[in-house]
Amino acid sequence: MTAASTWPAADEDLPSVYQASLRAAGMRSDEPALQGVGEFVRQVGSAQQWTVLSPQAKQALSSKCRAFVSWLLVTGRATSPVDYLVTARPRLGVTARHHYPDEHARFVAQGAALGFSSDSVTRQWNLLAQIGALHAVPPHRVDEPMVKSASSLLRAAFATINAEHAGKCLSNALFQLQRTLFHTGVINALPRKNGPDKSAGRRRAWADAPVELAATARRYLDQVALSLRPATIVHAEQSLRELIIFCSQHHPEVRRVADLRRQHLEQFKTWLAEQPGRAGRLHKRTVAMRLGDLRVFFERITQWGWEDAPTCVLLFNGDNPILVEPSSPPVRQRPRGARPDHQGRPGPGAGHARRSSVLRITCAGSAARLLSTGQGPAGLPGRHRRHRPQDDSAVLAPRHQGRGLRVRPAQPRCSQASQARARRRCGVTSGTRAGSDPRLPHQAAARSGTRHRRTR
Repeated sequence: MTAASTWPAADEDLPSVYQASLRAAGMRSDEPALQGVGEFVRQVGSAQQWTVLSPQAKQALSSKCRAFVSWLLVTGRATSPVDYLVTARPRLGVTARHHYPDEHARFVAQGAALGFSSDSVTRQWNLLAQIGALHAVPPHRVDEPMVKSASSLLRAAFATINAEHAGKCLSNALFQLQRTLFHTGVINALPRKNGPDKSAGRRRAWADAPVELAATARRYLDQVALSLRPATIVHAEQSLRELIIFCSQHHPEVRRVADLRRQHLEQFKTWLAEQPGRAGRLHKRTVAMRLGDLRVFFERITQWGWEDAPTCVLLFNGDNPILVEPSSPPVRQRPRGARPDHQGRPGPGAGHARRSSVLRITCAGSAARLLSTGQGPAGLPGRHRRHRPQDDSAVLAPRHQGRGLRVRPAQPRCSQASQARARRRCGVTSGTRAGSDPRLPHQAAARSGTRHRRTR
C-alpha cells in the first residue's frame, strides 16, 4: 500500500507533491522515504490536528514523520506553534536549504559579503526558516512585520522556559539576521542592538522604598549629577537602589539613612555577593564597586552636614573583596638558545646565558670594595672594556641597560723591567711580545701578517 492511498481525500495530492519535492531536491523519494507520510496520517491525521498536539506528542513522532512535518512547515503548508520551535529545536534550515537551493545560495552570498562566518549564516538561515514556519510562509517570503512579531514570540518563549543562554544566542542571531535582511531589502531600517528594558523594575524599586530613605538618595544623586559623568551616576543609582531593595525586603524597620547600623551593612554584603550575575554570581569587582559607591555616599552626606546622615562609620577599607588578578607570565630564567638539545649538549646561547647574569662577580674582593663605596657605573674609571687600570681594582663592564653589570677582575700592567726578565726567563727574543709563544703557529702567523687555519 502506498502512502498516497492512505492520505485523506482532501489532501490526497500532498504525498505526490512531497515525493516530487524530494526528487527535485536530489533526495531519496522511494518507499522508505515516504513512510513518514503514512505514519503522520495514522498517528496525527492532518496538519490542523498536528498544530493542537501537545509538545510531548509532537516530539514522540518518529524521525521520518518529523521530516515530513518539517517539509510542511518550510513550504508553508502548516503553521508551527512557538513552543514546538523552542523545545523541539527542529532543523528547519537544513530542510529549507534542500528545497530552496537558489534562495539559500543568494542568502549565503549576502551574508558572506557582510563578513559573517559560515556558522553565523547557517544560524541566520535556520532562524529565518523558523520565522516563516510561524507564519506559514517559505523563508524567502518573510517580511518585516513577520520578523518583529516572531522575535517577540521567540523571546517570550525562551524567557518562559528560563533558557537564558539560548535567549542570548537568539538575540545575537536575530540581530545578525536583521542586518542581512536590511541589505537584501526586506527590512527598511538598519537594526540596533538594544538590551532588555529594565526601567519598569527600577521604577518599582524606588516606588516601594521608604519615603525618607528614597528622598535622601535622590537628593544625593541630584547633587553629584552636577559634577560627575552620566555613567558614574548610573552606577551610583544602581548601588543605592540595591541597598534600598535589601532594606525593603529584609529590614523594613530601616526608614532613613540614620537608622542604618553596621550589622545591616554586614548582611547586605552577604546578600550582594549572592546576587545573580552574567556568569553565575556577581563578580568581586562588581561587589567592590557597589560597596565603594555606598561608602562615598555615606561619607559625603556626613561631610555635607545633612540631617539624615549615618551616626557611625558603616563601611571600611577591609570590606572590599580582594581582587585576585591573573598572575603575570613567569620571568624567563635563561635567555633564548640556552636550553640544551635532545642529546644534553648546551645550546648556542649557553655562553650568553652565563655572561648575561644580573651581577657576575669574578673577583670577590675587588667587587666587594667597589660595592661598599656606593659608586655606580658612572663614578668608576675605565668603563670601556679595553681600559685596564694600573691598580688591582675591578672593572665593571655594563652589558645592556636594565640587565645589570658584569664585574670582572682587572689585569694590572707590568713594568718594562718585569717584562724583560720574563722574556729572558722564557728564552724569548727581544722582538717578541711578552706573554706570546713563537712556537704557537697562530701567534706566529699573526705577527707575520698571514692567516693560519686552525685545525681541531
